[in-house]
Amino acid sequence: MLLLEKENLTDSNNRIFIYLADILTILNDNISSPRSEPIPSAYANFEPILSYINQKFNKINNIEEIAETFYISKFHLCRIFKKATGLTISQYINNIKIQNACNMLITTNLSILEVGTACGFNSSMYFCKIFKQAISVTPSEFRKNAH
Repeated sequence: MLLLEKENLTDSNNRIFIYLADILTILNDNISSPRSEPIPSAYANFEPILSYINQKFNKINNIEEIAETFYISKFHLCRIFKKATGLTISQYINNIKIQNACNMLITTNLSILEVGTACGFNSSMYFCKIFKQAISVTPSEFRKNAH
């Protein structure tokens, strides 16, 4: 975490940056180290899959849906995704959802349930569980600390 003078910590703008830095640190700690070698040529057309997931993360219901979109088996998709990114598809999607949830909790007045739903979580309990695992605080605590 960045070291700031004590009086700067009370400024809400500085606190937001501190929280965001902590979030990024936590998310980065949960992600395997980036691939040091380039993605093999067999995965050269992998970008459309990432693009699809990044655009539709909050509407994707299961991995089969992604596999069907790209006419590949679920098992092949999972295998190439892990090899290309170092993450499982679920980890990747949940990271995107949590990043968006953090942004919405800071920038909107939507309820926790509405934020979770907007980010693609079907259950507020599951949203809170995944959020707390990733960020180490509940969505309510995160919002309270950010303001």
